Amino acid sequence: MFSLFKRFKEGLKRTANGALGKLAGLFSKKIDPSDIALIEETLIEADFGYETVCEIIDAIKSEYKRDSQLQGRRAAEIGAEVLARILEGSDGALAKSADSNPSVVCLVGVNGAGKTTTAAKLAKILEADGGVVLGACDTFRAAANEQIRVWADRLGVRLVESAHGADAAATAWDCWQAAKSDGAKWLVLDTAGRLHTKENLMGELAKIRRVLAKNDPNAPQNSILVIDASLGSNSISQARAFHKSFGLTGIIVTKLEKESISMKDAFIIGLAQACAVMPGLSRSGTTIATGLLLGNNKAKLAQFSFLMVIPPILGEALLDVMKAVKGEAVAGDIPALSLVVGFIAAFVSGCIACKWMINIVKKGKLIYFAIYCAIAGLVTIACTLLK
Repeated sequence: MFSLFKRFKEGLKRTANGALGKLAGLFSKKIDPSDIALIEETLIEADFGYETVCEIIDAIKSEYKRDSQLQGRRAAEIGAEVLARILEGSDGALAKSADSNPSVVCLVGVNGAGKTTTAAKLAKILEADGGVVLGACDTFRAAANEQIRVWADRLGVRLVESAHGADAAATAWDCWQAAKSDGAKWLVLDTAGRLHTKENLMGELAKIRRVLAKNDPNAPQNSILVIDASLGSNSISQARAFHKSFGLTGIIVTKLEKESISMKDAFIIGLAQACAVMPGLSRSGTTIATGLLLGNNKAKLAQFSFLMVIPPILGEALLDVMKAVKGEAVAGDIPALSLVVGFIAAFVSGCIACKWMINIVKKGKLIYFAIYCAIAGLVTIACTLLK
């Protein structure tokens, strides 16, 4: 239980970060109702999921009613016990075929979740366990075959693929037959990304399952949903939809956030900011998007992005000061009082905008920013054409 408590505490450190500062002192003292409310607020902020948070808090409140001297450490242990009960039976082992047929691992998920990279990682592991064949069942995305072929070549494993636009279910059939003829113990299928709300695309997954079942009634032995870690509790609706159409046996979480922004990532994000001088590119959007692709924490990225704008602003201010020292006009005929009022207004509104944007990024609602950029772009284009 101690190790589970330690993992629970470390998990809070990784996911809650700033919010955890409010909980840091709770593990070594007696807690009260206000502390329990603080724990609930922090878990919600950390995106534990409403139902899970309710279960944890109900368990802590129940224990507090029984023992008003409840210690924070014990409250954390109760949370760990609830999580352990929820995750009970999830050992992470892949199911194997009961006969000589290849054990099929079929990866599904939305676009950009990391299915192809995950397929390569699994192939690396499974190659040492009786051999593996990679199946390129993503016949829709441009250059999908080329991407997985690079991985297959690096790993030295066989890849079965079809032409772009081919029937994915037929490709899955060919992959199974190839794995069977090679005597490979494992077959890893990389399928096309699809939104869980598109019924026709989800129906294609059901077709793949039916075709595989013609070769082996138990195939695929492993139907795994690959989920981007940044989705948080939004992944629940994805899992339900994919499970309904394909019958999931497991989930793999990808793109887990880094603890801090490394020097290398900071350099790359800086280069991305330089690219934002091109018309139509948002500076903050470019830097945050680049950081997310590198696997960094969204909240830290938002703060880092806005801090990155300080050097160019200070540089511009320094140039103006140098001009003023040389006797050059900097502000023209604008009165000093107007400049001060404008500075204060810009400072206050800028602070409010930064705080608002950081909160949006923390909650994962970048779609609003995308919609704003799209509307602003369309309005700009329309105004330009009407001139």
